[in-house]
Amino acid sequence: MLPLSEELLEIIQPETEKPEEILNIPCGILKLYVPLDGVSGRLIDAGFLNFILTDKDGTLLGYPIKEIENTPIVVESMEGIKPNASWVVGIWLEEDTVFAVHWDGFTSRFDINSMQFIGQKFTH
Repeated sequence: MLPLSEELLEIIQPETEKPEEILNIPCGILKLYVPLDGVSGRLIDAGFLNFILTDKDGTLLGYPIKEIENTPIVVESMEGIKPNASWVVGIWLEEDTVFAVHWDGFTSRFDINSMQFIGQKFTH
């Protein structure tokens, strides 16, 4: 995840919109924004997934779409394709993993302590 620039924060204005879902995880507070006509759409237009992590220092971090697409993992049930980074419609916790379900029918897994992308499965 990358710190969001002041310029980007002025464009997306996350404080003006209530997030759809909030998860408290060891590395901070994860907020999911939907639908696409607000903060989430502006994040995606800027090249980020539509969630923001506020880390323990208060820094706002975003997940670059290119980082997901360029991660060398095998997508379960769809071997041979690159990971899907369509907008996220839901997030939840299971054990030590953050799960994110994407619009295009994929479920991504992230490490709960670092939000590192660790896997993906096609679920539709």
